[in-house]
Amino acid sequence: MDLVEQAEAREVAARACFTENDKDGSGTIDAAELAAVLTTLGLRNRLDGISDDDFNTVVSATLQQHDANADGVLQFKEFVKLYNAVCLAGASPDAAAEAQAALLQSLDDNTRGFCVATLSGHSHYVNAVAVAPDGKTL
Repeated sequence: MDLVEQAEAREVAARACFTENDKDGSGTIDAAELAAVLTTLGLRNRLDGISDDDFNTVVSATLQQHDANADGVLQFKEFVKLYNAVCLAGASPDAAAEAQAALLQSLDDNTRGFCVATLSGHSHYVNAVAVAPDGKTL
């Protein structure tokens, strides 16, 4: 599966997660629903030993960070950036630290709402990459 197919598969999974956790059918994810999402995605387990109060603080900070229009809830476009950040962070060796960092920033700058890939192992920002003519290889 190439990177585009992986991104498309994540979009389908993100939509299913959004729909399943939108308990009130409002078309948005509120703080209580977000807490359930983060637990379902395994974030609570990755933050080993976190208290309920601290987890609620993470939920509130996450909602605030990803609520681009500041209406107190996440629409799907906002939610999908969070979904990708949490899911992609789980693939790293230091998942807890990566998950916490991922919650505080969006991984997507391509306006599709999906992180196609992440670069790791660098001590500084990556300022440029070269893309092969096939559009699939950096």
